[in-house]
Amino acid sequence: MKIGVITLPLGEDGVFDDEPLQVLLHGRQALAVSEHFFIHEGRPTLALVVEYRDAAPSEVGGANKPSARRAERAAASESCAPEERARFEALRRWRNERARKDGKPAYVLFTNGQLLQIVRTRPDSYAALQAIDGIGEARVRDYADDVLTVLRAVPEAALPAPTNSEDLPHGSDPADSPG
Repeated sequence: MKIGVITLPLGEDGVFDDEPLQVLLHGRQALAVSEHFFIHEGRPTLALVVEYRDAAPSEVGGANKPSARRAERAAASESCAPEERARFEALRRWRNERARKDGKPAYVLFTNGQLLQIVRTRPDSYAALQAIDGIGEARVRDYADDVLTVLRAVPEAALPAPTNSEDLPHGSDPADSPG
C-alpha cells in the first residue's frame, strides 16, 4: 500500500480541479480516500490522503477498467450479509448518482468500505455517522441527510425478520413479528 497527499484549492468557478488526483491514480487503484477541508491563504482547500496500490497489468487500460470496477463492487456486495445487501446496493446507487451530479469520482463521497461500515453500523444520527472511520464533518454536512434517508428507505420487507425478541426494536412485541 502507498499513500499520496494532494491539495486541491477551490477554483474561481467554485469547483475543485481533480486533475492532480487523476494523475496520481493513473495506472493505480485507490483503496481509500480521506478528505480534509481547510482554508489556506484565505482560499478553501481540500486535502486528499489517498491510499493506493499499483494496478495489475490487466487493470490498466480503458477496456479493463469497467470490468475491474464491477469485480470490486461485486466483492464488496458479496462481503455483505444477505440482510445488509439491499442497504449496501441502495447506498451505492445513491452515491454513484450523487457523484455524477456533483462531478466527483464516487469514491470521494464514500468508499465501498465506508458504505459497508455504514450498512453494518446502521447509524441513525449525524454523530453515529461521523463515528465511522474516515467520515468527518464535511461528509456529514454534505451527505448525512441523504445517507440516513437512504438507510430508512430500504423496505423492511427486503430484510429478514428478527430471529428472537432480543433482535426486535424496543417496545415491540414478539407476537407481532411475522413468522
